[in-house]
Amino acid sequence: MKIQGLLSHLDGVKETGNGKYLARCPAHDDRSPSLSITECDGGRILINCFAGCPAIEIVEAVGLRLSDLCGDNRIAPRIKSDPERAMRLWNLAVPTISHPYLSAKKIKSYGLRGYKESLVVPVTLDKKIRSLQFIQPTGEKRLLKGRSTSERYIDIGKPTDHVWLVEGYATGASVYMATGKAVVVAFSARNLPVVTKHLVGNGMRVFVAADNDKAGQIASDGALAAGAKYSCWPDDVNDWNDYATNHDAESMSEVMYGA
Repeated sequence: MKIQGLLSHLDGVKETGNGKYLARCPAHDDRSPSLSITECDGGRILINCFAGCPAIEIVEAVGLRLSDLCGDNRIAPRIKSDPERAMRLWNLAVPTISHPYLSAKKIKSYGLRGYKESLVVPVTLDKKIRSLQFIQPTGEKRLLKGRSTSERYIDIGKPTDHVWLVEGYATGASVYMATGKAVVVAFSARNLPVVTKHLVGNGMRVFVAADNDKAGQIASDGALAAGAKYSCWPDDVNDWNDYATNHDAESMSEVMYGA
């Protein structure tokens, strides 16, 4: 393939010289261009990630093969769908039970993976991965570029008589650890009513554990209008994960159920 065929798959491309470019590496959560791309004699393309990502992971992250860099002038097709790219990146990650973010939030990993420094959270719909959320050790969160979480979520635990619906993973893990009831993470306040409608449409009873801010309370009202049966938010702290760091599981569960 020609070098322009590869560059068309990348973000943040900058030309640095004749046949030389920098771009954001697609194999890790690259916040500044760290991928060097060079066109050599015969049309061969050399790639090097300064963060250390192997070449095979770089090309697979954009749906290509190493052979596509060998100068035969083919232009490989883009990945056909967002879920396909998400699955490729998910398969590059490895299951993990430890990460600085988990330690800081005092929570466990429920089906999460790790890649480089990132904690990787699957964004699903009906048990199928549609996108990914990357969480840095600092707590910074990034969604797979160009992907929406609308109607998407992640499940923690198996549903019984009801499920708790929350905004973020840390809150979801805290709620599950306190109540023992299944949790659905919607990834944002604005997604709570949308996910509620989807869950109710699948016959689930939804309880909402909203964040204690204006956006959370507005979204909680929207979720109730969409069919949720109950909602609550913590007093004096921002969310239920904050509450969990200062209270034991039994007292948190009692507060959440209004005991």
